[in-house]
Amino acid sequence: MMNLCVRTAAVAAAASLSLAAQGAITVSWAEIGSDNASFNPPAVVYSSIPGPYSGFPAGTALGTANYTSVMTGASETLTQLRFVGGVTVAATSLRFTFLDSSAVELSSFDVALPQAGNFIWTITLDEADGISVAQIGSMSISGVDGATGRWFLTSTPASVGSQTIVTGNLIHAFELTTVPTPGALALLGVAGLAARRRR
Repeated sequence: MMNLCVRTAAVAAAASLSLAAQGAITVSWAEIGSDNASFNPPAVVYSSIPGPYSGFPAGTALGTANYTSVMTGASETLTQLRFVGGVTVAATSLRFTFLDSSAVELSSFDVALPQAGNFIWTITLDEADGISVAQIGSMSISGVDGATGRWFLTSTPASVGSQTIVTGNLIHAFELTTVPTPGALALLGVAGLAARRRR
């Protein structure tokens, strides 16, 4: 049984990309220490959510994590992001920025977290938001307009993919779920046909 208190809020998409049609961003949160920390949906390409956790004091620059995912393409569309941390004041926004391995920004989006405090946050995006993440890259979190918050570190190694150690044996606690790009899906289809022919 899960000792879990999950709340959900719909937030208007505030992606930094100029898109004609933007989807909605949905935000939900669970208490730290809940069984939700070990949940891995099937399309997860990077995961380092389980604790134990530690963190730096709240600030406007929450941190940057260099990661290597298990996605098949060079970049894919982000559909869900989970991270452990939060904001110090309710309804203030954080900016999530994604860079490739050459430190070129691929995409970013802002989202207001409706609850102050530290939780396991789940941010679900629509494919229409068009947020791209790299197979090998980095993610940074920062406060928008002076907002402060925390992004926790964990001593538990990534269960999917890998991450560069931040300090000591600690890495940032987060998870990425993606949808492969149409080109990657086509390659998977061709590989499937080739494998089927060999039989």
